[in-house]
Amino acid sequence: MTEKHEITTSDAARAMGRKGGKAKTPAKSAAAKRRENSGLAKGREKLAALTPEQRRENAKKAAAARWAKNKE
Repeated sequence: MTEKHEITTSDAARAMGRKGGKAKTPAKSAAAKRRENSGLAKGREKLAALTPEQRRENAKKAAAARWAKNKE
């Protein structure tokens, strides 16, 4: 007799990975580590160039956006 194996939702989720999508492979992980992340470096440069007043304004805007999101 042949037994059928039912695929459950949790089995499928486990096969795809915790957040869904394709499962990670060692080759993809290695390629991601070799890739340059120039956007991060440029963002840090911009952040370092901000004046304290500009940083304060950015922080106020971010806080307002967080509070607005919670009220919805």
